[in-house]
Amino acid sequence: MMRRIICGAALMGLLGAAVGCAPAATVEEPVAQEVVERPAPDYSAPPEGYSSAEIMAILAAPEGPVLLLGSEEKEALLPIFINMAQAMAIELRREGRDFQRPLTHDLVEDMMESLDGEIGKIQIDELRNGTFYATIFLIGPTEVFEIDARPSDAVAMAAGRDIPLYVADSVLDEAGITEEDMEGLPPADPGEPDDYDDTPTTPL
Repeated sequence: MMRRIICGAALMGLLGAAVGCAPAATVEEPVAQEVVERPAPDYSAPPEGYSSAEIMAILAAPEGPVLLLGSEEKEALLPIFINMAQAMAIELRREGRDFQRPLTHDLVEDMMESLDGEIGKIQIDELRNGTFYATIFLIGPTEVFEIDARPSDAVAMAAGRDIPLYVADSVLDEAGITEEDMEGLPPADPGEPDDYDDTPTTPL
């Protein structure tokens, strides 16, 4: 019994000596988070091979509504056929009017802003087999994303916002027309928001 007490006391003494000799515990300093700067591309001028454009009007044609883009640089108009739902979405956003429930483009815009993203510019890049191809340049927190889109969707996202719109010169050369070619076409009537209250899906 005495041997165990002595051994125990010796063990405690050794432990005490070890603790006394151990270096004091250090507190780790917090690691500073690296600040990642948001990309800041310059989209104030059209890239090479492109011209600035703007929404001129939405007109009525026998085939349906026509989205009319205009380029002063090329002195040309670019007609793009869209449907009534697309025409309404573009007109509502141009006028800053609200729909009873968020349209698809409003929903995408809200989601994009919640994720700290914004549209830098819109480009209409190509006309292939009668179909226009567009790109949305989405500026994210750390990089820029190039998103393939229909021109109607891309223009709707840009409508009513201060977002540059550029059209490839090759597209204007192939499909562009003059103002005289558009004479006689009346403005399209996309309707009122209430006309779409019972639609099962929001316009694209």
